[in-house]
Amino acid sequence: GQLVVLLAATALLVARQRLGGRLPTLIAVALLAVVAVGLVIQMLGNQRVAAAIWQTDYGDGQAGLVGPAYPGFESGHVLAGRGDWLVWLGGLAFTAMMGVLRRVPTGVAVAGFALSLLPPWALPGVGVLFVLAYLLARGSPAPRTS
Repeated sequence: GQLVVLLAATALLVARQRLGGRLPTLIAVALLAVVAVGLVIQMLGNQRVAAAIWQTDYGDGQAGLVGPAYPGFESGHVLAGRGDWLVWLGGLAFTAMMGVLRRVPTGVAVAGFALSLLPPWALPGVGVLFVLAYLLARGSPAPRTS
């Protein structure tokens, strides 16, 4: 779900030119692409883990104990963890950039950054989605002050 929202919001913001000039838009889209790739990697890793667990007749607690014996369990966790890092780092960089470039008010940037600090395995990309939602809801780009 987050991936669809991320891609749709990015397309709308680029079309509406809400991310700034050419270079800031390019950097923002690149950072959002890092988050999107991270979400895909998380999904693939989680699918590997789920496929390994589904090979057992055990419940969740028991599957955690015997899961490493099944192919895909450990590698799925490693892959999902790599995706977590991409979501986390891309999200922190994007929300910070939006604040530094004053594309969003300071409070929105701080809230987005703080939300991006949440574990990406629990709420992946929530800070990015918060900032994107603000940008989409806003009628015009944030004023730039020097």
